[in-house]
Amino acid sequence: MKYLLTLLLAITLAGCQNSQNSQFQPQDIPAAGPYRHDDTGIVFPTTSGIFLRTQIVRFDERARHIMVGYNSELIAQPVVFTAYVYPVPQVSSIGSPADVIAAARHQLALNHQQQQKQEILAFHKTGKLLGEQPATLDYRGQAITGLRADFEFVEPFAGEVQPIRSSLYLFELGDSLLKFRVSAPASVDSEAAVKAMIEGIAGSAGR
Repeated sequence: MKYLLTLLLAITLAGCQNSQNSQFQPQDIPAAGPYRHDDTGIVFPTTSGIFLRTQIVRFDERARHIMVGYNSELIAQPVVFTAYVYPVPQVSSIGSPADVIAAARHQLALNHQQQQKQEILAFHKTGKLLGEQPATLDYRGQAITGLRADFEFVEPFAGEVQPIRSSLYLFELGDSLLKFRVSAPASVDSEAAVKAMIEGIAGSAGR
């Protein structure tokens, strides 16, 4: 327990320092063709299925933390699909045993999942969590188990106020986190298109 408390304190302090020292202003990344994220090897295409890439933004100098936005090109199937890649919280071990480091990293992942869900509900005042379940991603020949959480809220979308279904996907890929946010009217069936998009993005990293 002593090791774990020391480790978690180090993580908290490191996180505060990183936040305070981060003065980088988000910048658009101009890319006419497919864009590759160096740390993960993931390639974000200009188009895929029903989706058209609309924007790439970096949040740090090396573009380790990026956002890639897509919109559906089909008027009858309006879907907003956003991908994020960013570093996992860093663990400062201070000589802690490997099992303690693993436990602390696992707890950080659980805390991050909870934080993501809370932020969505805080931003969407009419929102409610419908449920959550494990999600699997094939990344470089490995089956990565992550989180899928589904939400519902009533907001303007595609020109009218209507019920919206929104999903959060979160996966840990080594030293990076891969997150997807997908939103569409509750009346629109986007499951197949979204599934193909996620599989295509994850599979683009090769083996």
